[in-house]
Amino acid sequence: WSSDVCSSDLLNRVPTFCIMQGDGSVISLPDPAGAEGDECCTWFTDAAEAQYTFKRVCAANPELVDEGLRLHTHGLGDVFAMCGGWPREEGETTTEVTLRIKGPSALLKPVESQLVDALRQQGLEPGSWRLPVFIGEELAQATPTSATATGGQAEAAMTRLPVFFNPYQLREAYERAKVPKHAYAKGPRVMEIRALAAHMAEEPVEFPNPWRAVEFICPQEAADLARELVQRDAPQSA
Repeated sequence: WSSDVCSSDLLNRVPTFCIMQGDGSVISLPDPAGAEGDECCTWFTDAAEAQYTFKRVCAANPELVDEGLRLHTHGLGDVFAMCGGWPREEGETTTEVTLRIKGPSALLKPVESQLVDALRQQGLEPGSWRLPVFIGEELAQATPTSATATGGQAEAAMTRLPVFFNPYQLREAYERAKVPKHAYAKGPRVMEIRALAAHMAEEPVEFPNPWRAVEFICPQEAADLARELVQRDAPQSA
């Protein structure tokens, strides 16, 4: 499976943020998951964490600020490919510096071991980073399809399956939609984004693949920051 099947355009609707130097390269930061002295290039999905990290890097490297150090945004689809989200082709080279996507630590830590186990059970490599996503099952929409050629009952084809990057945002969506609390009281279904992408790329057997109906719901704070950064970098008209 590849990004040709699971459209990167869908993922690119969600912004990520990195700290870019004046020469256009992404600055490498200390790698908290590596050995002492290891560094990695990081793309953040959380706007507040990206801004906080940027302020700390600026404070520690004032000379780089004068040289054009800035916060920059890339679509998650492009970053997913760069950071090894798709299985690597045989013989494909890897970068010397570790590239990582980083979601909010507070959301990842409680579920990380669960995500790693699920990835391995699905036959996928956990990689050097994990990004949890939360499935809005109670917000899914479907439309009836015609009965099968064998005369079976009509099946429902999934037309919309919202996927969130923050469980609190998902809960707010449930409340706005007046979903009964007992329907989501046990907590949302969580998946690692590689597992979700693999499902989206599976070939349907008899009916349309329901995972193709995924709609990624971008956190509002991330959308606002991305818009601000794009406007900052837009050419100024005379």
